[in-house]
Amino acid sequence: MKEIIPPINPGTIEKEVANLQECLLFLLDKNNSIVYWSLQMPTEEEKKKYRALLREEYAASFFGEGTQQLVYFFQMQQGLGDWLKGEVEESTAAKLNELLKELGALDEIQKSFIVEGTVLAVNGKPIGGVSVKIFDKDLRTYELLGETTTNDKGYYQISYGQEQFSRSEKLNADLILLLFDPQNPREPFKNISAHDASGKELEKFIISENSFAVPIWYNAPERT
Repeated sequence: MKEIIPPINPGTIEKEVANLQECLLFLLDKNNSIVYWSLQMPTEEEKKKYRALLREEYAASFFGEGTQQLVYFFQMQQGLGDWLKGEVEESTAAKLNELLKELGALDEIQKSFIVEGTVLAVNGKPIGGVSVKIFDKDLRTYELLGETTTNDKGYYQISYGQEQFSRSEKLNADLILLLFDPQNPREPFKNISAHDASGKELEKFIISENSFAVPIWYNAPERT
């Protein structure tokens, strides 16, 4: 299970919904009273109903009635307030994550990151088929974190985890981004630019890599 990241709203279908539902099922299996006990204690029939709904919604990653009602019971039980109406905002997510961590469910969870953007020619047109690699830069080495190829719109997206960092005490990687022609990987591209997800052009430098010049882009912003 991953840490719950708000906001997660009723009626949505996304991977964060499935993670929330998995966490709720885990808590119900561990201790019903964590979720069910509230000022509006549900009956046994209601418990069965909402748990069955939760399992159905979990199969579809859909935030429906069962999920919303169980989150609402949890919010009441934890004294978070009845005005939240089952929406998972900051305080609800924080309390769920706190309990999950206490129960050991999040102990092995590592932070993950995504680097994304586009590669453009000097005329502003996107370039597909570019090999994109990101590295964590240490004092003397470059550690590959991930690689991909741009699509026909020049878009790239690479994800990596905190466990890949070469120094365990680091909280973030010192990122550099390299672009290669897959047909001629020893010949660096010329007259192209790399951009982050917001469209901002990344700062460009030239380094020597295995006796040939390679343009690299520093400070590629990442998101978790």
